[in-house]
Amino acid sequence: MITWATTLPGNAEAAYPAVLRTRYEAVDQKAGGHFIIWLEREKAHHGLDPRLYPAVSYVDVTHVTPSPGSPIISIVEVMPINSTISEFYHLAGIARFKVTGMRIVSSGVPPP
Repeated sequence: MITWATTLPGNAEAAYPAVLRTRYEAVDQKAGGHFIIWLEREKAHHGLDPRLYPAVSYVDVTHVTPSPGSPIISIVEVMPINSTISEFYHLAGIARFKVTGMRIVSSGVPPP
């Protein structure tokens, strides 16, 4: 289980909007990786069926918190291996991800 510090040292205030970016890339660029987005009761699959949901070469996830207490806005860029055009998802609220066959290559998430 990963926990993040929820308080800042001293009297420092968090800067808003708060932006966190994470990039995932497929371990095998020819085969691609699998990526599933869960938002409440909806799921978006990538990599499950090559004709309907092709595997992806990379995924960029950007989480934005505009102000204290506001819902998180997530922008997800997904690049299928059989395309030159990215797909974008714009999500509000808590989104969960399942990633297989991919690795994190860059992250703006603070260490625990």
